[in-house]
Parts: sequence; C-alpha cells; structure tokens
Amino acid sequence: MTIRDQILSVTDRPVLQTDPVPVWGFPVYIRTFSAAEKIWLKGRVKDDTLLYSDVACVALGDEHGNRLFSNDEVEIVAEKHDKAIEFVGALALEWNHMRPEDDRAAEKNSATTPSSSGSCSSAGRGAAHSRMSATK
Repeated sequence: MTIRDQILSVTDRPVLQTDPVPVWGFPVYIRTFSAAEKIWLKGRVKDDTLLYSDVACVALGDEHGNRLFSNDEVEIVAEKHDKAIEFVGALALEWNHMRPEDDRAAEKNSATTPSSSGSCSSAGRGAAHSRMSATK
C-alpha cells in the first residue's frame, strides 16, 4: 500500500456524542471538521464573528461522521432555537480548536516549539471530553 493510500484510508476525524442539547432534549453528534470545512468557516467570519449557525451546520452529523446539512442549508439551521444552536456551535468550536483562545495558544506554541518536531498536540480537548464522548 502506498503512503497516499494509507493517508486516504485512515479514519482521522472522530465523531463526538454530546450531552442532551438544551431545548431539544437529546444528544447529537459533532463532527471533526475537514481542512476544507475549516477554510469555508473562516471565510464566513464577518467583523471577527463566526455565527454558531454556520458552525452547527457543518458540525452536525450522524454517528459515522456524515454531515446532516449542506453549506446551502445554513439558513434552515439558523431557524432552530438559539440555545440549541449556541450549545452545538460552542462545543464544535471547542472540539475543532477554533475558539479565539485556541488561536492564541497555537500562536504561543508555534513561537516556542521548533517547527521540525513533526508532532501535534491534542491539548485542550479535555474540556470537550468532559461533556462529550468520542466514537469512531
């Protein structure tokens, strides 16, 4: 098997099951974003703000990590209760290391960590694990 085949065959985006979502009363699955999804979300930032409805649209998935909503369905997701969307959006940003404090920590680490180390830290996921459980 080539390195390309190995990369493409690896399961590297875990799915997280949340506690019951406020207002909805049942848990949902939060997907780990792909690089393309992160780029799309960062392109949606306006005035340094990313809407939870945009994040929830990309984050909500089934137990296998398949998206429930397409990018074209953001407005449908935005019509749901704000407490539910805020809960999903905030957890998705935390899990995917997209909160402002995650950016500051990454900048701090890149300034003190040699770039040739070749390793990535999973620091910061502890809080997400306390409210969610990972599935593969």
